[in-house]
Amino acid sequence: MTLIGQLSQVRALGVVSRNGVEPYRGSALPEDSIARALEVGTLIAGSVEENRGRIRVTTRLVDGVSGADFQRDNFELPADAELELGDSLAQEVSRFLRERLGEEIRLRERRAATSSTEAWSLVQRAERLRKDALERADADLAGAFDTFEAADSIAGAAEVADPDWAEPVVLRGRIAYERVRLTEDAYDAVPWIEAGLGHAERGMEIERNYPEALALRGMLRYAHWELRVTEDPEEWRALLDGARQDLETAVNLDPTLAEAHVTLSYLYYQIDDVPAALLAARRAFEEDAYLSEANDVLWRLFWGSLDLEQFNQARRWCAEGTRRFPEDFRFSHCQLWLMATPATHAEVERAWELRESVEALAPEGRGDFARVQAHMLTAGAIARAGLVDSARAVLDAARARVTHDIDPTQDLLAVQAYVLTLIGDKDEAIDLLKQYKAANPDHGFEHTAGTVWWWRELRSHPRFREVTEP
Repeated sequence: MTLIGQLSQVRALGVVSRNGVEPYRGSALPEDSIARALEVGTLIAGSVEENRGRIRVTTRLVDGVSGADFQRDNFELPADAELELGDSLAQEVSRFLRERLGEEIRLRERRAATSSTEAWSLVQRAERLRKDALERADADLAGAFDTFEAADSIAGAAEVADPDWAEPVVLRGRIAYERVRLTEDAYDAVPWIEAGLGHAERGMEIERNYPEALALRGMLRYAHWELRVTEDPEEWRALLDGARQDLETAVNLDPTLAEAHVTLSYLYYQIDDVPAALLAARRAFEEDAYLSEANDVLWRLFWGSLDLEQFNQARRWCAEGTRRFPEDFRFSHCQLWLMATPATHAEVERAWELRESVEALAPEGRGDFARVQAHMLTAGAIARAGLVDSARAVLDAARARVTHDIDPTQDLLAVQAYVLTLIGDKDEAIDLLKQYKAANPDHGFEHTAGTVWWWRELRSHPRFREVTEP
């Protein structure tokens, strides 16, 4: 597919057709004149040349008003794969352009929404600090929180500079949301949730039904539900219902809110609506015009496909995530999941390598759950390779690592149960599923255990009804 074809699939972008741009190929006209003739805000220019068996592509993003370059990049690919070359180049260049265009277009939209130069400048500073804090969080959490504090202070100044602009208020809510995600103790996170909800509400007072404020409130409500800090079951369920309503309304108002689609995908999983979860992830993939949430989207697409036994698609999304985000531990993790299922062959040596990759890449503290889960999945891969005794020993070692702090909701019980089905110990698997069901009474496990493929090997067991009966 051509680059024009790739970009035309993104509904948020208006792309001139090949016939429309053809008269201007190789034109000596100034680039701002071409942009005016085509009635576009941004031009994509570039060149292709071959050198020593490699194709080098240079791309430039050109501002349609001034004619000045505001982004450029280079790509190289081997020249010997002629059939794949066009698609590969189009995909790589499309990804780069969507990311860079997103940054530029978001800046333009923000600038147009306020008449205050001071407020606009302060919001840009606060947003840069928010991103800086996220980047340093894994290595220096305390420093990240200091940076969040500075970002919030600057966003507050922007709010004062233009009280009628919702953007700085919602940005403060986003900063609070990031703090929630990075706070390890659930009860310590509650004040940040309350602060973020306050900002979201004020944003909607400034601009009624502001989609980003609605999405923020939905994400904060869902985060609050995940923390399980309320003892009132009705209040806890109301958080999930409220989050769903906010998020669904937000994406209906603005379908390009990829992060809201991703959160909806997680939420639908919690109510055991896997098809809806996969659909929400696909919507995120389609609507994320600028690939701002690409790693989360690919992770949700992988999981939705795996849960629906769509193994070809699961392999596809895992491979894409591995290629694009090699430093994201989740894409080592997804390869382990594939090896522990019928989706691919189990390779014991490779499974150990992937487990070590998760151990190294997962963040300290917050990544401990993933480390233990990867250890268990390694046992699953070993069991699928036929080394049952070794698998049992590895699983026992992994189980010894589990603590309440690592797995407060006891989700790892279900992982252990699945691995035990691979080992052949169905009675213990059923015992663990009963414990999991008791620990998660609102999960509705009894309604799905008899249909999802994960427990297919247990369905013929006489005791399986102990899991499926209410």
